[in-house]
Amino acid sequence: MKTRSYQAHLITILGSLSLSLGVLATLWHQNQIRIEDFLTQWHQTDKGLLILVIVLSAAFHVFVGSHKLWCVINALSPGMTYAETLRIRLGVGPLRVLVPLDAGEFLNVFYLWRQKNMSLGRATGAATFDRGLNLLGAFFWLFVGWILLPQSWPSHWPSGYRWPLTGLGVLIYLIGFFCTSLHTLSIRLASKIHVRIGGFLDGVLSPFQELDWRRKLFFSCYALFFQIRPLIVCWLLFKVYGVYVTFVSVLAYGSLTIVATHVPGFVQGLGLREAILLYLFEGQASDETLLGVGILMTLSVHVIPMLLGLPWMMWFLKRLRSTAGWHKTG
Repeated sequence: MKTRSYQAHLITILGSLSLSLGVLATLWHQNQIRIEDFLTQWHQTDKGLLILVIVLSAAFHVFVGSHKLWCVINALSPGMTYAETLRIRLGVGPLRVLVPLDAGEFLNVFYLWRQKNMSLGRATGAATFDRGLNLLGAFFWLFVGWILLPQSWPSHWPSGYRWPLTGLGVLIYLIGFFCTSLHTLSIRLASKIHVRIGGFLDGVLSPFQELDWRRKLFFSCYALFFQIRPLIVCWLLFKVYGVYVTFVSVLAYGSLTIVATHVPGFVQGLGLREAILLYLFEGQASDETLLGVGILMTLSVHVIPMLLGLPWMMWFLKRLRSTAGWHKTG
C-alpha cells in the first residue's frame, strides 16, 4: 500500500511539473523567444536589487506568514507557541513546493490533529481559514487594481462590468465570513446526510462561527497586508529588468498571477503565471523580459522561501512519524 501510494504521489508530481514545463516551452516557441536575447537581458539585470528582493520576500514569507498562521491557530485552540508554528511552516515549506493543489496544507492539518489534539474538523478549519485569507487578499488587490485602471479590463469588457463584479466579490466575502446563520444551516443539512459529516463540517466552519466580527475583520486586514508582498515583488522585478510599469497595473494584472498559484495541476503556478504576464503586459516589455519576470517571481515568492525550510523538514517529518495516526494512515 505504501509503495503504491508513493508511486501515485511521484506520478502526480511529475505530471504537475510536466504541465508547467510544457506551458513554458509552448510560450517560448509561440513567442519566438531566442535564448541569446533571454540571456542578454538577464545579464543586464540589477543583481543587487534582485538579491534584496529575494531576501526580503523570503523573510516576509517565513516570519509574517508564520505569525498569521499562529494567530489563526491560537484563535481556535490557544497554546501553540510562535516558535513551534515557525518550525512547522519551515518544515512544510519544501514539501509544499513538490505537491500540487496546495496539498501541503494537509500536512498542517495532520500535525494539528495528531500533535495538538485538535479535532480533524477544527484542524481542517484552521488550515482552510488561513488559505482562504490568502485568496481574499489576492482578490481584494485584483479588484482595487481593476477599478483604478484608467482603461477597461479586460480590454474587450465594457467598463460597466467593473462595479457589478466587484460588488459580487464583496457580497461573497460578507456572506462567507460573517453570515453565521448560513454556516449553521449548512451544518444542519450536512448532519441530515450523516452525523459525522455534520460534525466534520462544524469543525471546518468553526473559525467562521466562533470568531467575532472584530477578529474576522482583523484577519481580513492581515490578509491584505500579507498578500501585498507578491505584488510588490512583481513590481520590483520589473525594475530589476529596468522596465517601468505602474503599480496600479501590477495590482490588476499581477494579482491574477497570485490567484494562478491556486490553480490545480501547476507547480506553484509556474507556466500559467508566465502566460498571464505575457498576455496582459504585452507591449510594456519584451517577451524575454516578461518571461524572466514570471520565472523570477515563481522563484522569489514561492520556491526559494519554501526551500529555506529544508533544515527543518526532517524535524517536521519525525514529529509526524511519532504519532500513531501516521502509521495508521500510511
